[in-house]
Amino acid sequence: MLAILIVITLVMAVAIVLFAFTSNDRSVLLGKQSSIEVDGIHRTYRVVGEGGKQKDRRLVVALHGYGGNGRQFAYYTALHNAFGSNTVVVYPDALAKIKGGDKPGWNAQFCCGSGWKSGVDDISFISSLISKLRTENGIERSRVFLVGFSNGGFMAERFAAERPELVAAVAVMSGTIGTKGNVLKPATPVPMLLGHGAKDQRVRYDGGEPPGDPEFNWMSFASTVKAWKSANGCADEAGRGATSSGRVTTVYETCSAPLKTIEYLNNKHVWDGWRLANVWTRRPRASVEVARFFDEILPPR
Repeated sequence: MLAILIVITLVMAVAIVLFAFTSNDRSVLLGKQSSIEVDGIHRTYRVVGEGGKQKDRRLVVALHGYGGNGRQFAYYTALHNAFGSNTVVVYPDALAKIKGGDKPGWNAQFCCGSGWKSGVDDISFISSLISKLRTENGIERSRVFLVGFSNGGFMAERFAAERPELVAAVAVMSGTIGTKGNVLKPATPVPMLLGHGAKDQRVRYDGGEPPGDPEFNWMSFASTVKAWKSANGCADEAGRGATSSGRVTTVYETCSAPLKTIEYLNNKHVWDGWRLANVWTRRPRASVEVARFFDEILPPR
């Protein structure tokens, strides 16, 4: 009986790899890790879509959340399936778990895990990785995009605030502009998509401390939107909002750089529609939203 169950499990696993996963899925999930040395530290990443040097190539840098890694984020979001063949998607890894038990995390200045606790220069790492992949794939400086979830979203916002000249647009899901004691201060306009679950209690939608975790007193989603409205020079206070399919989408139309927000009314701390046990989902909803926003900022040629 055990042998039969093992065979069935193996057959199902092969079926998933062959039929549920795309060729890009298999490449990034089953392929080898790449590495780069930055400031004397060995850093790793996974990349999909390399090959050729067409002038219309784009680069999307996708930053995972606290405690995760690039391969997990590639599986959950399948961002590489949401873009066309002209897009290189890279999934970097935060610094590995450090002594003392801190999980992998990006040094977003106000949070979290290994990167934050060790003070590693993740701005330098991401900048170096962008430069390397641009050179290898012939990607123009103006065709680089950044996306992040949770702690990866914090890091994406910090990068946009400190190195805005390196990115064409940024998308952040379940992120925040900081904590009550340590807030990012973006000053340069950057095209920005901000999404958040209205029922999120981990990085609280309404701000404040998560239940049972007093270490971080988060700024609210409204505060995050306000910070980017200011940085992007938005004169339109209310924006143009629309409600459908359990979400409120708002577009601010009088800005120096585009700003769009999505409030997921029924979501907690998740990437909308992401793959967990639903392995047959090739293009999670939030990934499609990110790709659509980036296409609006810089349409594929």
